[in-house]
Amino acid sequence: IGGWSGGGVQFAPDSFRIQYRQFGTTRYASNIQIMAYHEGDETYKYAEQAGQIKFPDKNKDGQPQTITFPQIGEIRKDTKSISLKAVSSVGLPVYYYVKEGPAIIKDCQLLLDPIPTRAKFPIKLTIVAWQYGRSIAPQIQTAIPVEQVIYIKE
Repeated sequence: IGGWSGGGVQFAPDSFRIQYRQFGTTRYASNIQIMAYHEGDETYKYAEQAGQIKFPDKNKDGQPQTITFPQIGEIRKDTKSISLKAVSSVGLPVYYYVKEGPAIIKDCQLLLDPIPTRAKFPIKLTIVAWQYGRSIAPQIQTAIPVEQVIYIKE
């Protein structure tokens, strides 16, 4: 497998997981684009094949779940990282993505990007907590994503 995009991530040579990013949880993010390729050698020329793994934008079967995402509030521009502590009502892991603003998510940590010296404060940062659910027994429905707006102050 040579690459991917869309609402997923490859975590093993033949395994993928739903993983939303700034594209959100819309139907446009409900697939994973993949590319398989062969570099070519003395016998075979370079070859590639694109593919798509589609999945429903919401899992509607099973037990419902909700997400509780404690408010973070305002933060200062010199903040390096913040632990994100959202929880699912059924105990499944909650994931996050940055919808807008100068930050990334890594291992449930919000990491601020460097703020340009001429930036105008406050800077709006929107984080989304989500949980897709489970389609195997016991089935769990997709939780409604929870957005949180954080303002970065000087």
